[in-house]
Amino acid sequence: MKSLVLLCAALFCAGCAEEPKRLIGATTADGRFKLSLEATDDWVRPGFSLPVKVRVESLVGPLVEAWETELELVANNGEISPSSLYVEFDGVAEDGVADQADSVFEAWITFEAESRIEQSAQGEVHAMFLEQHAVIKLRITPEVGQ
Repeated sequence: MKSLVLLCAALFCAGCAEEPKRLIGATTADGRFKLSLEATDDWVRPGFSLPVKVRVESLVGPLVEAWETELELVANNGEISPSSLYVEFDGVAEDGVADQADSVFEAWITFEAESRIEQSAQGEVHAMFLEQHAVIKLRITPEVGQ
């Protein structure tokens, strides 16, 4: 029994110490869209900025009719700019030819790490889109000797 408790505790701690990933994604409940967040790196210094690409892809192909909605962004241990994006698809005319822009929306946002952090911490960018929540985790690492 004691071994089982220790094993569970080790697995729990390992889950908490998960390394940040530069790319995460989530699919909406209806299976129509995939939301992705991709950071240019998985770490940033306190007070510095890190670009993050937001991508929304239609999994049903190009949209025939124009469609738009708001994607909200929130940061932990930092600030995000802008704090929301308007995801827009123009739609394809009945006799028109579809291209990638008709099924993919991409935009860049900026995460600025909190400047008062003095020891390693975790920053997060939360994206909420059509009741789907995606989180990218970033290491905030002060310079050695600070």
